[in-house]
Formats: sequence, structure tokens, C-alpha cells
Amino acid sequence: MRVSTAFKRLLRLSGASVVDVEFGAEGVIVTVRLRRRRRVCSQCGQTGRQLEIHDRRLKRWRHLDLGAGRCVIECELRLLRCTCGVRMEPVAWARPGAHHTRRLRGRRRLAGPADGPNADLRPAADRLGHGRADR
Repeated sequence: MRVSTAFKRLLRLSGASVVDVEFGAEGVIVTVRLRRRRRVCSQCGQTGRQLEIHDRRLKRWRHLDLGAGRCVIECELRLLRCTCGVRMEPVAWARPGAHHTRRLRGRRRLAGPADGPNADLRPAADRLGHGRADR
């Protein structure tokens, strides 16, 4: 199995193809390409050829960690000129303007403050949800 195929199955990014995987000092950098050709405004949802391609930008998102290393997803996105302004085209795995993927945000929301760096410094009753505030 090729590395790009393995990461495609591992990350499960809808609407994207894995182009390159790089293992560097900051972790794993996965370069993806959008399969969609249709132009869509991320702000108002307008579609069609009336959206002019203004520019292209390389965007990066932090994804769930892979073992002890970070995983970063990068993709070249089109900036589209719409009636509501110049906007970056949307992706399915992240919200517009976000620096992390939806899965990482969902995982952090589930983890909560009990899994933070000082979690083991709190009394066991607080970690189990039996603190004074719960009585």
C-alpha cells in the first residue's frame, strides 16, 4: 500500500486526495488537493462561474496527533471574488477561518479540562466528577 493511500484512509478527509506526505521536525505534513472544481463562496454559499478566482493561498490546519507527533494538513485553496467580498473556498474538514480541523476541535471538546496538563494535580474526587461543586 502506498503512503498516500494509507494516509487517505487514516485521515478520511472528504472531498480531498492526498498528494504528498512529509515527515519533518514539526511532525507529519500531509498535502492534499481538493477534488471539487465547482466554485463555492464560504460566506454566502453562492456558486457558479460568476465567482471569479482572485488568488490562491496555501492553508494549513492542525489535525489529530499521530502517535507522539503532530499532524498538519495543508492544501492550496482559491480565493474567490463574490458579491459579499473576497473569500477562501470552503473545505469539508474545517470551518472557514479555523486553524484546526473539525475532528481536532471535537476531540478537545470531549476531552475537557480534566485532560489538561495539570489534570493529575487535582484531587482524585475532582477528576472523577465528585468534587464539592457536584454535591
